[in-house]
Amino acid sequence: MAPNRRPHKKSRQGCAECKRRHVKCDETRPTCVNCSIGGLRCSFRDQAPLPEALGPRSKAASQPAIPPKALTVAPSVQDCVPVAPVDQFQVNAHHMDLFSHFLLETCNSFGSDTTNVATFSRIIMRFAITTPYLMHESLALGALHLSHMRPNQRQYYRDEATRLQTYALSLFKCADSDITTDTSVPIFLFSSILGVHVLADVATTPGVNTECFLERFIFSMQIRRGIRAITRRSWDLLLESELQPILQAYQPSIQGRSIGSECDGLRELLRSTAVDASVLGTCQNAIDHLQRAFDENQFDAEHNVKTGVVLVWPAYVSEEYVDLLLARRPEALAILAYYGILLHSRRDQWFTCDSGEMLIRSVAAELGSAWDHWLAYPKSVITSNSANTSQPR
Repeated sequence: MAPNRRPHKKSRQGCAECKRRHVKCDETRPTCVNCSIGGLRCSFRDQAPLPEALGPRSKAASQPAIPPKALTVAPSVQDCVPVAPVDQFQVNAHHMDLFSHFLLETCNSFGSDTTNVATFSRIIMRFAITTPYLMHESLALGALHLSHMRPNQRQYYRDEATRLQTYALSLFKCADSDITTDTSVPIFLFSSILGVHVLADVATTPGVNTECFLERFIFSMQIRRGIRAITRRSWDLLLESELQPILQAYQPSIQGRSIGSECDGLRELLRSTAVDASVLGTCQNAIDHLQRAFDENQFDAEHNVKTGVVLVWPAYVSEEYVDLLLARRPEALAILAYYGILLHSRRDQWFTCDSGEMLIRSVAAELGSAWDHWLAYPKSVITSNSANTSQPR
């Protein structure tokens, strides 16, 4: 029998940016959690908006107020008011169900190396008990996974995932943001789980139109850009922690020399386009990382390895590339469509589903027919595989 759906407060007074992006706002003032993480201007209907930056506004996205350097935000007393009463989140049997599912099922869905998965789960369990923001984000991702595993209760678990994630972000925003030996591991674990969550949430949301999907997908990449910043700041400490064997095992991903040819046509088109040197260099760097992701994914597929490598590329692209996406630069969007091919190759996994096809179609709708020659390969992939469907696990 499905659990009774918990009454929840809709975000009717959310900020303008969250409403435009169709994401839940926690209504924290003066800056909500989503805008803090994404480095966006936050304004509410009953509050005068902050001044716009000089220059023309993109037709589909606003520019960040400042480049996001990390997920951490300097808290103030006003910012740190919890978004929900604490007694709503006391541990109960429901939370134990979510946490056990996360440890035993969700973590296993991202890799086939049982030793590393078991180690990762054990470390999360130990730190989550003493780190509330990590515990609540673990529960949130477990709930999102259950929304896929238990389709008759899908909406209940999606609502639960949103509620728990919002509270986890609020707790994280108010936590100690200094990267130290004690904080580096739980911050990294939280950032990693959040990165999976934001992509999986976009990928598994039903009934979203192409414009809204593209908006939310690019926003998820802003979040992952902040996650990458945290990883860089704490990497030396993490390599001395108990995570060291896991990090070394996955270190080859998206590094080294690319050997595949999936992006060759994209490189040729980029070289034939009259763009300034900075844009050209930014796009070439994104393509190089993408080709390495294709190579790693192909290796794993040939060896029948279940992998989450398709989640890695958004965390490796530069801040400048994400800025090009926010400005809806066509060349950057075309690269994003090629990433859709990679997601489409793993459409049997629950956290990607049909997001690859949806991403390609969303970029095509945004760019229009004038850019069809850039998107010929991504479109051909989803067309040729349209009859080859399988149930995500």
